[in-house]
Amino acid sequence: MPKKRGNQILQIKREDGSVETNQEAIHEIIEKYYSKKWGNKKCSLEDWPKFKTSECIQADSINFLKADYMKEELVVTLRKMDNNKSPRTDGANAWFFKNYSNIIDEATWNATDEFFFKSGRMPEHWMETVVVLILKVHNAKECSKFRPICLCQ
Repeated sequence: MPKKRGNQILQIKREDGSVETNQEAIHEIIEKYYSKKWGNKKCSLEDWPKFKTSECIQADSINFLKADYMKEELVVTLRKMDNNKSPRTDGANAWFFKNYSNIIDEATWNATDEFFFKSGRMPEHWMETVVVLILKVHNAKECSKFRPICLCQ
């Protein structure tokens, strides 16, 4: 059996117990299940505990957190990353950024600086997330028997 076929969900049970094998319908069933599960929920902040001043962040820590982020810190962080960690949908992983830094260093820094420290606006495609369903049990047929993991860009 080809590996790709082994990564497909070939059938899923509907809420009424019937089994669906059509790939488009399977996608819709799973999307509906997780949309309902992860949908907006009401949250009240009333009756939250009050914190004592001694339990809050101290002034020296606040100053450290407010300090400017330096390009050198980005480079050090990138060097510490494993080469094949967090590949993006376009295939770019840490190895790509490390090995082509002489070409993309300035653009990477400018994009990071703009988003995190100047505008606070992230380009829409940076927010793309791939959701992968991992089997909790062998031959799972119910949506609840899959564990979703989100691979963020």
